[in-house]
Amino acid sequence: MVWVLITSAQTDNRTELEAIYCIKTDDNVYIHVRNRGIIANGKDANGNPTFYFKAAPQFEAPADSRYGWLNDALFICAPEWTQEFKGIVLNVWKVK
Repeated sequence: MVWVLITSAQTDNRTELEAIYCIKTDDNVYIHVRNRGIIANGKDANGNPTFYFKAAPQFEAPADSRYGWLNDALFICAPEWTQEFKGIVLNVWKVK
């Protein structure tokens, strides 16, 4: 099940979002995810349109699983869209 909360910020060009969901790994481990982020449309210094979409997923994995390390790190993610996949792919990076 996926829960998505979208709230409008002070300007029309910015949206804050929060998505809560579970992912299931290939070895059948469930990981709870709470992903908070910002989507903003604007213009750069030359007046060209810009699009910003970044989020910070927080993972809650079983501590005794091989994914327990996810509980003790910070992450950032950005979306990627492709023609082949009808959905959104999130590229996730661990902050060092």
